[in-house]
Amino acid sequence: MKNNVINMKNKWLLFLFIPILYLFVAFLVIPSITTFVESFTTNEGEFTFRWLELMFTNDKYGEYILNTLGLGFATVIVCGIVGFSLAFAFNFYDFNGKFIGKIIALLPICLPGTLFVYACVNIFGPTGVLGNILTAITGSEEQLYSFTGFWPILLIHALSQYINFYVIISYGLTKIDKSQMESSIILGASKFKVFKDSFFIPLLPSIASAAGLTLIGGMGSYAAPSMIGGSFITLTVGINTARQSGNLHISSMLSIISSLLVIISLILIEYFSRKRTTTLSVKYTPFTTYRFKSKVAHNLFTLYIWLLIIVLMLPIIFVVLFSFFPPKSSGTFTLDNFTLSGFSNIWNYGDIVDSLKYTFEQSFIVAIITVIIALVLALISLRTNWKFKSLANGMAHFPTFISDVGYAIAVIVTFNVPQWFVGNQALYGDYSLLIIILALLSVTLAYKNFYSAIQRISTDLDEASSMLGASEFYTMRKVIFPIITPIFISTFIITMIYKLQEYTINAFIGPIGNSNIAMLIRSLGSQENDKSNMTWVLGTIVLVIVIFLLVIYNKFSNTNDSQQVQE
Repeated sequence: MKNNVINMKNKWLLFLFIPILYLFVAFLVIPSITTFVESFTTNEGEFTFRWLELMFTNDKYGEYILNTLGLGFATVIVCGIVGFSLAFAFNFYDFNGKFIGKIIALLPICLPGTLFVYACVNIFGPTGVLGNILTAITGSEEQLYSFTGFWPILLIHALSQYINFYVIISYGLTKIDKSQMESSIILGASKFKVFKDSFFIPLLPSIASAAGLTLIGGMGSYAAPSMIGGSFITLTVGINTARQSGNLHISSMLSIISSLLVIISLILIEYFSRKRTTTLSVKYTPFTTYRFKSKVAHNLFTLYIWLLIIVLMLPIIFVVLFSFFPPKSSGTFTLDNFTLSGFSNIWNYGDIVDSLKYTFEQSFIVAIITVIIALVLALISLRTNWKFKSLANGMAHFPTFISDVGYAIAVIVTFNVPQWFVGNQALYGDYSLLIIILALLSVTLAYKNFYSAIQRISTDLDEASSMLGASEFYTMRKVIFPIITPIFISTFIITMIYKLQEYTINAFIGPIGNSNIAMLIRSLGSQENDKSNMTWVLGTIVLVIVIFLLVIYNKFSNTNDSQQVQE
């Protein structure tokens, strides 16, 4: 195979790289350093270990850390069970309705986190559907239970964060070699050894990646802990509490600890992912779907999978259902209450219309900036022999090491005062700062997509174009760009989908009056008037739009997958 790196000067790439490097240094590196310094200084600017000592001497902060770790590892366990069950069922098992089930399994990414939390509260909460049913059965006039704390948060994580396990394990299962298992059995290996050597170990990198990403997601969760955490406080909530009380030193130290937990998780992912690499044999045979020989086992497993799918669908079902009924009707749905007034009246609420426009504008701009930055970094990493091209790769992965809440504090600490490197302005609360931050934090995923696509393009195309007298820029514009257009569009769409639902960064560093969809949903859900029904109406509109965008994404994603370039 030919080396995919060719000798290219590409001065136009250097021209684009310089401002990108400035953005990373000014808005990622310097805020991170500033937060670290803030964690070890007093109000007078003197060096101190006081804030670090408090982490060990004050039980409150120790509890934050233990709660975060406990929630993170518990999230890994429950999401592992859900995600692995679905991955196994949809890749190895044959049952009725499998195609529909695969679509349903991806739908939770269509709901903003704040809406997902409100949906679960109205389904499983004491005054929701389940609570009303239990109250009717028992005849009790008091609430039978509460829906706050560790277990409700874990339930919401189980219903929403299993996606990492499902997607990554599904990919890993496609690499399991059936012929290797059969060979081991023929040679007399025990069932345990066959399972360990031919199934578990080859799947270990996928398990490690899924577990690590889920651990980061569980520990970094903010919407659920802040909305229904109650007395169960995690680091993300503790960081914001310290910020609101005006103690940025404590907030910064908690942010450093939060980021440290993320870094440790990423190191573990890297270690286990590289500990065992799987090379497909020449006689590689993929698994084919099968059914259990026992009819009872077949029916029980099918029932388990469909019950799991139904439970996963409940938040989405009820978001749509709630949108067609007036407020305070949860658990009492009748045809007499059915109404379309929410959808017809939504345009009468100026704040909702403004929020929709604002969010789509924001996500569109962020997606454009993100894909441009990611594409430039990927081209530098793969299509040049610059000595500093490894810097481009490092820049693309740097946002992975930062937790959203911790980084939001870093931005506040840094840009709450004028800074010389941004024209002596205090940018905190500025719309342009928000856009830059959202774009930089989204670069890693986009970069990986472009890196994978460009890596498959043979350098023979560049060399042939060069031999015909074409300039490097012309080759990029006429040869490389047309090939990666599908991945460019699909990456733009998936970035836009994620930013449509973004909550944490907007809530922490957005300008005054900023109210994107996720923030407005939280505001509407806390109201006790007729307008509270707009939560579900707005959620249904977002759901339909995101599903539409996912269909387009899938179209271009499949186009890219089928567009193979011979090396």
